[in-house]
Amino acid sequence: MKRIGKYNLMIVLLSWLSLSSTVVSAPVPNPLPEEITREFIYEKAPFPSCHASTLAETSDGTIVAAWFGGTYEKHPDVGIWFSRRVAGKWTTPVELANGIQYKKSDGSYHRHPCWNPVLHATPSGKLLLFYKCGPTPRTWWGMLMESSDGGKTWTKPHRLPEGIDGPVKNKPVLLSNGDLLCGSSTEYDGWRLHFEITKDDGKTWRRIGPIPSKGKISAIQPSILIHKDGTLQAVGRTRQKKVFTTWSKNQGRTWSPVELLDLPNPSAGTDALTLRDGRHLLVYNHTPNRRSPLNVALSKDGKQWTGARVLENEAGEYSYPAVIQSRDGKIHISYTWKRKKIRYVVLDPKKLASKRIKEGAWPQDVRKWDKVVYKKDKGGDLSLSIFKPQGWKANDRRGAIVFFFGGGWVSGSPEQFYPHCHHLAGKGMVAISAQYRTRNSHGTLPDKCVIDGKSAMRWVRKNAVALGIDSKRIAAGGGSAGGHVATATGLLTQFEPDGEELSISSQPNALVLFNPVYDNGPDGYGYDRVKDFYKEFSPFHNITGKAPPSIVFLGTKDRLVPVKTAEAFRDKMAQVGVKSDLHLYKNESHGFFNYGRRGNIAYRDTVQKMTDFLEKLGYFENRPQEAG
Repeated sequence: MKRIGKYNLMIVLLSWLSLSSTVVSAPVPNPLPEEITREFIYEKAPFPSCHASTLAETSDGTIVAAWFGGTYEKHPDVGIWFSRRVAGKWTTPVELANGIQYKKSDGSYHRHPCWNPVLHATPSGKLLLFYKCGPTPRTWWGMLMESSDGGKTWTKPHRLPEGIDGPVKNKPVLLSNGDLLCGSSTEYDGWRLHFEITKDDGKTWRRIGPIPSKGKISAIQPSILIHKDGTLQAVGRTRQKKVFTTWSKNQGRTWSPVELLDLPNPSAGTDALTLRDGRHLLVYNHTPNRRSPLNVALSKDGKQWTGARVLENEAGEYSYPAVIQSRDGKIHISYTWKRKKIRYVVLDPKKLASKRIKEGAWPQDVRKWDKVVYKKDKGGDLSLSIFKPQGWKANDRRGAIVFFFGGGWVSGSPEQFYPHCHHLAGKGMVAISAQYRTRNSHGTLPDKCVIDGKSAMRWVRKNAVALGIDSKRIAAGGGSAGGHVATATGLLTQFEPDGEELSISSQPNALVLFNPVYDNGPDGYGYDRVKDFYKEFSPFHNITGKAPPSIVFLGTKDRLVPVKTAEAFRDKMAQVGVKSDLHLYKNESHGFFNYGRRGNIAYRDTVQKMTDFLEKLGYFENRPQEAG
């Protein structure tokens, strides 16, 4: 029997894989090389609002999180919730603490809201959970509970000594002398900064402060950094629209007067830590007026900072971050996402690119994108997130693509296609992710999604010159219902917006479709919602020779889009002389293509095929406009 060499064996295996399943890991670079994980800690919860998350790593390496959740901040039903990340998944949130004080004679409870949990894992293996309880930040008091098994079971909470609040928002740091130094603050007599020290896991305490300031600086919620020479630095939130700083050279016993760094702050919580390589990392809103964007900055000396990462740049609130570094060196960040969820992101510090922040201005070429409003609506303006390639110039004529998110015409976010946009911008395209009206965001029906899709495509073509785009090379893409919207812009002749220049075509020149729900007939998706006008609304029922070429990705186990539907679409396109490539993925379900799913194997393969498709159509070429 002839022996097969290692190289030939690899070829045989890859060939077998390509026959048994089209999901083969292709050489597609990670669009966000520094980002390892991006997910929500929970998708559904028994509370509508959440805020102020905290993270810790237990003795066995498990990442745990806590936050407060309830009807809304300050409501008496707000409690402290907790989850553990086990085998790559977050456990169902459980409520660890509430503000119940006593039971009334009528059987109801006298209850106060809970606030700002802070987790800390001790060297002995205990997990401490500090939090606050009380009607308001001016009148709250500190609480503490403990776990000796990594958060599976907990002691009953007990109140901290009078005048001790515990760490008010951000994690404490363990100093070389054994002190657990907690950054704290009060709000009952203005915003005043102080520190608290315990040597015995919260049994006894020493309070230091309040800390004076240079001028009238209102500062709270400090994070503590440790410099190589042992100097401590605290940074945090102010009412003066900048991040504060203060320094200690004696293990936190005394501190310099509080002053301001040249970093903006919209009076929103921050967090920071010193990495093992000696750099300092700060997570904060780099803006003086709102809680978006949410940014990551780095510094070697705590004074000069460089922009490293934009975590969020959409409209909405992204705030109150928590950040830790696990024993394997990874950076873990959690933060409030629109007060509805807690987002969790893991970064590789070795891959964080950075550029100096000058005079408080965020560097323009560090993971940022432009946002423009393309349509006004009384329920909220609609925007486009525009990703431009490096070296972009106003006289460029580049290929472009507009992506539409999925969500059943009910929900969803443009963020779904940010990784695709990053990738294609890296290839030289102008890549755009569009917001459009949905039932949850604007109370609209599916037809408005198509109308907005056409508005977005028309706006991009109308502004092609200003965007450096070739108006004859504008593709549309999308997933699920977003795939429907993209296909609709290419095939449907109705559902045109009122008051727009219809002489400017909204039809894309190519389509990139991820499990699109493009058959809306009696046997198709969403028929019950569009049955009165499905013949005009369903792309499958409106295929003509004027349709643009397309590439379609579908899992064979997709419950919303049967394989026979995709094959019929392909065949109908071929009958009218239009090319439509169909790529089936064995045993994959709906949404399989998304970034972050199952090690990104399917993501990378679909992106590679998308790249090949667009490259063959010439979308990566830049054909600059002639001057004069």
